[in-house]
Amino acid sequence: MQKVNLCDACSKEKGVQDPTGFALADLLLGIGAAEEIEKGGKVPLRAHRVGELSDRMRNLNESLQKAVAEENYETAASLRDQIKQLESELTS
Repeated sequence: MQKVNLCDACSKEKGVQDPTGFALADLLLGIGAAEEIEKGGKVPLRAHRVGELSDRMRNLNESLQKAVAEENYETAASLRDQIKQLESELTS
């Protein structure tokens, strides 16, 4: 057995047909498709919602820390309650 690396054109010219082989163009198209999905491809509605809720949770936690540091406990309590509500939404 001898392994020979051929380009697509040369392999067709020689009559080589390897069902496990793939074209470089197919590989590159696959990589491009993955990048396109990362840039702004469709995202399932639930995943999008979880992302939004996570961002909101992070903002609420930052606000809570600020309120506690400023000794604004009434605001802190309200933020704590909002965070608990959001946590229940994330787990359901």
